[in-house]
Amino acid sequence: MRKLLSRGLIVALVLGLTYQAFGQGAGDAKAIIEKAITAHGGAKNLDKLKATRMKGKGKVTIMDMDFPFTIDLQQQMPSQNKTVLKLNIMDKEISIVQVLNGDKGWTSVEGTTKDSEVDEITQMKASQYTARVSMLTPLLEKGFTLTALGESKVNGKEVLGVKVVAAGPEGH
Repeated sequence: MRKLLSRGLIVALVLGLTYQAFGQGAGDAKAIIEKAITAHGGAKNLDKLKATRMKGKGKVTIMDMDFPFTIDLQQQMPSQNKTVLKLNIMDKEISIVQVLNGDKGWTSVEGTTKDSEVDEITQMKASQYTARVSMLTPLLEKGFTLTALGESKVNGKEVLGVKVVAAGPEGH
């Protein structure tokens, strides 16, 4: 993930929008993004969203052993996020908390807290930046190159894809 933004962000957005909704094939990338924004209630609606929260659960496999986990990610645009990861290892819950606040961050593992290293902060900022870009409206700002990828299928549905390339070492 760190290398993802080192020289520019490339995000392939596959918009789950049917051709009937768009009435076009490969089309113009900017037009595809604009129509996706409209499908999400318009730019005004999307720009209102300043904070997000995602929860999930799953399992991670390490050395042929499965360990269940839960994750709670909270982000407040443009520069704050908190991730709480709870990993169950042999019936013991390990809690990891990672926080970004502007240019500073910290990580706590089982209550032992340390300031984040530069590469960890860079990774957290990359995650925050990716969340911002996924809001779609930033893609129409200066600094992004949009390229239509053409027609494709995702889970059997026809979709249009857009490749997004951001300028600069962190894309902003």
